[in-house]
Amino acid sequence: MTETSKKTSCRKVSLTNQIVVKPFWRAATRFGIRKLTRPLHDFVGPYKDTLIHFETTAPVVALTIDDGLSRGGPHVSMVQDVLQLLKEYDATATFFMCTDYLKDQQDDVMALMKEGHELGNHMQEDLNMHYCRLPKEEFKKQLQDANQVLEELEQRHQQTTDHSVSTGTRNPRWFQAPQLILTSRMKEVMDDAPIPMQHVLGDCYCDDFQFAQDMDSKNQEDFDADQCRAVMNEIGQVLLTQAQQGSIAIFTCQKEDFVREHSMLWSISCKG
Repeated sequence: MTETSKKTSCRKVSLTNQIVVKPFWRAATRFGIRKLTRPLHDFVGPYKDTLIHFETTAPVVALTIDDGLSRGGPHVSMVQDVLQLLKEYDATATFFMCTDYLKDQQDDVMALMKEGHELGNHMQEDLNMHYCRLPKEEFKKQLQDANQVLEELEQRHQQTTDHSVSTGTRNPRWFQAPQLILTSRMKEVMDDAPIPMQHVLGDCYCDDFQFAQDMDSKNQEDFDADQCRAVMNEIGQVLLTQAQQGSIAIFTCQKEDFVREHSMLWSISCKG
């Protein structure tokens, strides 16, 4: 891509964010994400059992981090930074893993499970309009393949902590459909699993990656620090406004771009 086309693309992204994405999430936040998702939960068949928030009298939220661990590989991973921040606030999270992104990152997975965090299934990759189009048997195979990877990691963790050989595997309990698209075929496969899987969305989310794309044209050395902090603060404040008792917050982990990764760290620290 030429420098001119890059600049044009970045202007288009910024314009879309300013006139569509950001106004939408500000309006949705004012109205209430939980209210907006209620018709989805109540009337759209595959989503009727989806966990969007949970009942509690305590002032707590559930943290979920999807697209784990790092699309760009271990050399751009910030898992250790995330784990340190979560530890600082005595918080645990559910990491929805894309198993194709775990290559050469098994040690990081062991580290997060050692700290008390759990794994959820986000399929092999976070592909748009892919899994929802698969025939039932093909989706079943791919779901089982992803589950097997996570089960083996869980078993390895158990053997490490218990110093004993596990007699069985732990089937992943949580599932988040890539791009949040769940079909009736997919739901039937989940329900028919040896241990039925629970689909999870959330009521605390704002397309953090879209906000951060305003800075994507800059590399780490070229950052305008004030603009970077402003983007991260905007994401954090939107999520803080959405959060209420029993909210499930969705963060997106980690891509190559510096701003997106740091925006997640900043958002979590704001919510801490």
